[in-house]
Amino acid sequence: MRLDQQLSLRQSQRLVMTPQLRQAVEILQLGAIELGEYLEAQALENPLLETDLEYDAPDPPELDVAGAAADQPDGGATDGPAPDDLERWLEYFADSSDLGLPVSRPAAVDLPDPIEAASAAGPSLAEHLHLQLNLTDLVDGVGVRAARAVIDALDHDGYLRIPLDQLTGHAGLGVSDLRRGLEIVQAMDPPGVGARDLRECLLLQLKLQDPPPALAIKLVSGHLDDIAAGRYRHLGQATGQTMDRLQGALDAIRNLNPRPGASFAGGGETRYIVPDVVVERVGNGYVVLVNDAAAPRLGINAYYRSLAGRPEGLGADVAAFLSERLRSAMWLLRCVEQRRSTVWRVAECIVERQAEFLARGIRYLRPMTLKDVASAIGVHESTVSRAVANKYMQTPRGAFELRFFFTSGVASAVGENTVSSASVKQVIKELIEAEDPLAPHSDQRLVELLRRRGATLSRRTVTKYRRELGVPSSAQRRRLEGR
Repeated sequence: MRLDQQLSLRQSQRLVMTPQLRQAVEILQLGAIELGEYLEAQALENPLLETDLEYDAPDPPELDVAGAAADQPDGGATDGPAPDDLERWLEYFADSSDLGLPVSRPAAVDLPDPIEAASAAGPSLAEHLHLQLNLTDLVDGVGVRAARAVIDALDHDGYLRIPLDQLTGHAGLGVSDLRRGLEIVQAMDPPGVGARDLRECLLLQLKLQDPPPALAIKLVSGHLDDIAAGRYRHLGQATGQTMDRLQGALDAIRNLNPRPGASFAGGGETRYIVPDVVVERVGNGYVVLVNDAAAPRLGINAYYRSLAGRPEGLGADVAAFLSERLRSAMWLLRCVEQRRSTVWRVAECIVERQAEFLARGIRYLRPMTLKDVASAIGVHESTVSRAVANKYMQTPRGAFELRFFFTSGVASAVGENTVSSASVKQVIKELIEAEDPLAPHSDQRLVELLRRRGATLSRRTVTKYRRELGVPSSAQRRRLEGR
């Protein structure tokens, strides 16, 4: 067997992502808070960048920044601003102009930081329980230590998911000590805290009522699965109770809190939403503004800029370093400016197409795809996808993720995609809210009602939308007779 080796020449095309292009794509995808963190990190690495500039709101010059950073991966990339563009960009960023909402406010307005205010809204569950423990008159030191160990082991919903025998290594406590500590915690506020499962959580809350509802306790103790599945006929046969009494007990159970710790500060992952664009109604139209308040205002340090303009008095290494850092800073500024421009153009297109939704509500949300917006503003779909990623819009109807406005269409009675899936979900929700609780609508019945309103869906699709709304099945929604 003989292997022949030979050289051949082949021509092919491929896209090469330069570091500058990767940075432009990354910046375009960042949300408001992430962009602020990214720019702060870049300012620490590059001495030519300055942050926290004053805002004087001059009119920005006309800029031609449409390039590789705006519409990739469809074209090539550059390594940064061209030399003949440098002076124009330096002049522009030197005036601290802005295209969106101002970063700083007048000194006379002293507004609290919204994130700090939200974080300081109240104590955490552990703090709330430790405070109660400090105010008790318990003389049992071991019991107090055990109660503290149990409190520290609770999850954000207020449940003790860890077996007691796994906590015995804490401060030399035994299982019997921890059981005593658990009893102390379960007697605290909020009712149901310290439970080890849902059944115990509900029972703790029921037993604290005056008087304790015996039937509700019986149902939770032995028939919780039947309650969840809506098997009411079986419950009536098993308990021998009238439908009227059974419904009263079920109502009492549904009014309990299955997550007693979730309402406290830190009772779950806290996610702060800062809108990237703000939409204000002005007259009969809407104005779209880019929100730059979460990101630092960037500029070029005047001293280093002057040094870069007179490299003849510097050493070769220093001049090369300043030149490279200046080009890096200018490319970053250009990427940020291009991100702002692209996000604004996408948001403006969304507002134009969804004006009926902004004026009249979710039932008037139009079907819209990434391709629709991309065609309208003259970019690739991937650019629109990156521009709406991780970003929010504050509107007169509330804050929405930009991706919320991109919904598929549902065929109407005449075969046209004129109704968005979000609108259909809203109609399904309204139909269920208005249904007879003794005879709730089945999914097939919802299909028929939607068809009468001009939306043609399969039963499987209706079931999918109902589940996405968090609505249980008709069997689980059905109330018993007599109430």
